[in-house]
Amino acid sequence: MLLVAGVYMLSAKGLIEISDTDYSLRTAQALVEQGTFLIDPPDPDFAKVAPKIVDGKIYSKYGVGLVIIFLPIVILSKGIALIPGASESITTGFLISFYNVPFAILSLCFFHKICIILGAKTRGATLATLILAIGTFFWKYTVTDYSEITQLFFLLGTAYYLLRGKGNDSVKASMMFSCLLLLKVVNIIIWGPCALYLILRHGGVNKESFHHLIRFGSIVFLTGLGLLLYNHLRFGTPWETGYSISGANFTLANFKRDFLDYFISPQRGVFAFNPVLLVPLAFWPALYKAKRNEAIFLISTIVLWFLLMASWVSYQGGWSWGNRLLLPIIPFLLIPVSLMKIKMLWQKISLSLIFIVSLYIQVIAVFQHTQEYFVIIRDLESNPGVQAVMPPQLKGNAILFHQKLAGNSGEYPLDIFIDQDEYRDSEKDVLLTKDYETYQGLHAWPFHLATFMKQSILGWLMLPILPLLFFLLINFHKIANQSGAPEPEWK
Repeated sequence: MLLVAGVYMLSAKGLIEISDTDYSLRTAQALVEQGTFLIDPPDPDFAKVAPKIVDGKIYSKYGVGLVIIFLPIVILSKGIALIPGASESITTGFLISFYNVPFAILSLCFFHKICIILGAKTRGATLATLILAIGTFFWKYTVTDYSEITQLFFLLGTAYYLLRGKGNDSVKASMMFSCLLLLKVVNIIIWGPCALYLILRHGGVNKESFHHLIRFGSIVFLTGLGLLLYNHLRFGTPWETGYSISGANFTLANFKRDFLDYFISPQRGVFAFNPVLLVPLAFWPALYKAKRNEAIFLISTIVLWFLLMASWVSYQGGWSWGNRLLLPIIPFLLIPVSLMKIKMLWQKISLSLIFIVSLYIQVIAVFQHTQEYFVIIRDLESNPGVQAVMPPQLKGNAILFHQKLAGNSGEYPLDIFIDQDEYRDSEKDVLLTKDYETYQGLHAWPFHLATFMKQSILGWLMLPILPLLFFLLINFHKIANQSGAPEPEWK
């Protein structure tokens, strides 16, 4: 875990890159400075459709959970800003860019324990955890300021305590699930599979399962009441969350548009951006046979969440890598990997190859600013013919990443993306992103610090990530080779 934590700390961004974060940050700052939840609207367009405007100010449309997390960061930043020359805004952005890292490490710990509960040996659980940590876009979203990783921590915590099922674990699961709701109310849909599991685990609808359902629902119920009151105080109605009409944009039309693409599309398909997730598909029958109730819980959560997100109006969760909306189910999809017994040489080679491919995709995701691709696509709106034949996000960002490795940033010939012979009359032979400072060079805080301080030598602070990744690959190879051997018995 220390090696993984080191990789995450070195590859964080050092700045806020997601506009949605600004809503929660402004709310936390308003609470500290003025004792109010009202904020100046970060987006003038949203202000036009905000459900309530008070003296030109609005309430954030996002959950109160992030506000609570950001409060100590805001207070700490104000303290640091007292140092002569320190900037509060730069300090705040820098600290927030790391806020997901501890939640990610704790999520990996929960994931490892869940694998053990489901019958995995220590080696298998460690192998699956390592694959999740750097072989899927779990890494990418750990080092951004999207909230999905933090949500995942509370989801995995909920799953862990439900699956363990000791003593007051139902209450602990209720606490974790309540925190999940504070981050995003739509997560309430996962309460269904959780309740179903408690019923199955305790032999159907009976007094014992009802007892555990009450315990699991206790804190969740109180949290729900608190959220309804919070909404009522802000908007005058308990049912308004701040999203206004956009909160109802789950439709069949969206589902038809997204369902197949969410699997394999190089624009937003979960398997295209995480090829290693293909490996556990063959092992679900074995997990179902060994742990039927637990497998039903995992599968129902995966299916329900997938169907819900495929019905949502957002094409892929904004200008995000792959489809961030599907991140909460990635660990659940990967769990059967922990049960594999790799004995044949071809199995070891196949797993290693697909892991390396998946890892390289994540390296592209982490060190290439995802939004640069979307800016290029947007700027081609005046030339729809060229825009229509631009490569999808996965290939487009790979091209941009390789350009950065070659020392080229901010100015790209069109023909590296498409066959320009077909568009000789194109008005844009060169694509420019020079006006975006954070798009220049590789996307990590040491490189941004080097640019900001105008000291290129600071970029060498990234160098330790190479031996860290090397040692992680050595560990992967070692564990994969030993996964078919019996575990040592310690006396």
